[in-house]
Amino acid sequence: MTIPDHPRPNEAAPPQQAENPPAIDVNAIMEQVRRSVAERRNAGIYPAQCRPTVRHVSKTTRDPDASGPPMARLWSDARIDLAGEPVTSHRRISGFFIKTFKKFARFWIRRYTDGLFLRQGHFNYEIVSAFATMKTEIEDMRAELLLMRQDLEASMPAPETPKENSE
Repeated sequence: MTIPDHPRPNEAAPPQQAENPPAIDVNAIMEQVRRSVAERRNAGIYPAQCRPTVRHVSKTTRDPDASGPPMARLWSDARIDLAGEPVTSHRRISGFFIKTFKKFARFWIRRYTDGLFLRQGHFNYEIVSAFATMKTEIEDMRAELLLMRQDLEASMPAPETPKENSE
C-alpha cells in the first residue's frame, strides 16, 4: 500500500509549486457563494428562511424576557422541540423514497430518544429556573449591600481636617 502524496521509487517527483501562490480573492468567492444560494432558493431547494426563529417561551409566571437577553436565550434554549424539522426533499423522483426512509428511520429512532429528550428538557428547565432564582437573589443582595454602604457612610462622622499651627 502506498501513500498517494509520495511518488513511487520508479516515478519522477511531482513538479514543485511556485513559491508565491496566487492571491485568493475572498470577495469573488463569497459573491459566487451568494449567487449559488440565491439560485437554489429560487429553485426551491432551500427554504426562504434557513435559520429557525427563536421563540421565547415563558414557563413560569415571571417573564424571562424581562431578565435581559442572556436569560431570554437560556429560557429559549432550555426548551427541546420534539417535533423536529419537517422531512423534505427537493428531488422529484427519488424524493418520495428518501422522505419515506427518513420518516421510517425517525419513527424507530425516536421511540428510544424521545424519553431522553423529555428528561433533558425537564433538567434544562430546572437549571434555568435555578439560574434565574440565583440571579434574582444576587440582584437583591447587591441592592441590600448598596443600602448598607449608604447607611454606613451616613453614620460615620466626617473626617477632621488637620489644623495648621500659626507659629
